[in-house]
Amino acid sequence: MQKHFVNGSAADLRGQFEIQDHETTDRQGTYHVTMVPKRKQIREALAGLDLWVDRSSLLLSAMRMTFVNGDTKLMSFDEVVPNAIIEPRTFVPDR
Repeated sequence: MQKHFVNGSAADLRGQFEIQDHETTDRQGTYHVTMVPKRKQIREALAGLDLWVDRSSLLLSAMRMTFVNGDTKLMSFDEVVPNAIIEPRTFVPDR
């Protein structure tokens, strides 16, 4: 995933996925993009990826992975603040 989404270009993504944008979305204030893998290696595990991007911030607001066995995993990202200051104690486990 890092290879395609972090280090790759838009052209790389188009080479690996069929990408469709949707005029309508079930999540108000978002763009909806569906990505279907082209490569067999990716298609063996992932049937599709739906992304919802906030129209005002252009940040990812939700992502749904659909696996070949029909299972889905939905992740929603609420109250995302770009470059927010995180307190150091946030990552210290309770003892």
